[in-house]
Amino acid sequence: MADTDINDLDLIQLVELCEQMGMLDDNMYIGFLTSDSGKKAYSQFFRILLGAEPDRAVLWHCTSGKDRTGLAAMLLLSLLGVEESVIMEDYMLTNEYNAPRIEGTKKHLRAKGCEEVFVEKAVLVFDAVDRHFMENTIAFLKEKYGSILGYIRSELNISAGDMELLKEKYTD
Repeated sequence: MADTDINDLDLIQLVELCEQMGMLDDNMYIGFLTSDSGKKAYSQFFRILLGAEPDRAVLWHCTSGKDRTGLAAMLLLSLLGVEESVIMEDYMLTNEYNAPRIEGTKKHLRAKGCEEVFVEKAVLVFDAVDRHFMENTIAFLKEKYGSILGYIRSELNISAGDMELLKEKYTD
């Protein structure tokens, strides 16, 4: 790297740490869903949706609003009966809506002399999503739990009755 300042060094270390933690491979989302903290958080997400007042919005987000938030959206949309292809299209819109951020990150890192491999990793950590991450996660849930709803029932303890209530609340 040429012309590096402390902020760029922190960025390099952060991307390297994310890679070491398995956050740059297509098993990352599986880890989010199967960890105790992830199961607790997604269960709480559904409890919040169940308890929300009628005709009121529920906002959910995370640091970049793409990975953990994307998983929450996938789980909810699946529960509501949205087709998997539509869920995937929605998820991939992240890259379209984040295109200016993605290009800005690439331009900044390239100007700092970062190699293209690093640039692509950094973009994936901070700005973009990878279709394979979600595809792999959905395949895992189907294989291990029979379906996405099977995961929601068994790991998040959302009952069939709660699922019906969610459908009533959040669909026309």
